[in-house]
Amino acid sequence: MVLTHDPFQATPDSQDFSASKAKDKSSPAYFGSMVAYMDKKVGEIIKTVQEQGISRKTLIIFAGDNGTSPSIISVLDGKEVKGGKGRTTVYGTHVPLIAYWEGVVKPGQVNHNLIDFTDILPTFLETAGKEKPADFHTDGTSFYGQLLNKKNAAKRDWVFCAYDPKWGSFKPATWIQDKQWKLYQTGEFYDLQQDPEEKYAIQTTNLTPREMAGKEKLKQQLLNILQPGR
Repeated sequence: MVLTHDPFQATPDSQDFSASKAKDKSSPAYFGSMVAYMDKKVGEIIKTVQEQGISRKTLIIFAGDNGTSPSIISVLDGKEVKGGKGRTTVYGTHVPLIAYWEGVVKPGQVNHNLIDFTDILPTFLETAGKEKPADFHTDGTSFYGQLLNKKNAAKRDWVFCAYDPKWGSFKPATWIQDKQWKLYQTGEFYDLQQDPEEKYAIQTTNLTPREMAGKEKLKQQLLNILQPGR
C-alpha cells in the first residue's frame, strides 16, 4: 500500500478530489486525508476477512514504512515531532507495528519490546506450526509468543541495520542498538532514552560504568555480525 507515502494528494474521500487533477497536487495538508483513507482501506480488508469466516485463522500484520516526511509535523505524547524519513534516528526508523488476530491476539495490548523486520518470517513460520529449514539462515526472532502474551516469550536484545540509501543526500550508516543505547560502526555512541534525536554523541573517553557496559555489549555483537564469512 503506497498510502501514506508522498506525494501527499487528495483521496477519493476528500471534498476537493478530482481524478483528473489529483496527480498535479501535492501538499502536506492532504497527509491527514491519506491517513484516514488508509485506515478505511485496512478496515475493508479486515471486514472481508471477517465476512469470509476466516478471521480466527488469519493473522494480519500492519507495519509502517521508514519514517514520515520532514514536511509532516506530528504530535507524540504531547510533543511535536518532525518527520525523520531518510534519517537514522528513531523518528526515521521506529515505525508502527500492529497485529490483529481475532480471538487469539488480545486487543489493546501495547508492547515496547524490540522488533525487526527479519522477525516477520520466523513469526509466520511458528504461527503456521512450521520449522525453519535447516539450511536457511536468518537473524530473525519469532515474536509469536509475544503476540499471545506468554510470560517466557522470546525477545530480541538488539537491532542491527546497514543503511545504504540510493536517494537524496543521505549517507550510508551501519549501527546496532537496544532500547537504551545505540552504537554506530564509526564509534558514535548515543543514549536513546535521553537523546532520541541523536544531537549529542556521548564522549567515549569518559564513560560511566553503566555507559561502558552498554557500549561494550553492543560493540561485541556488532563485531560478531560484521566478521568476514558470516
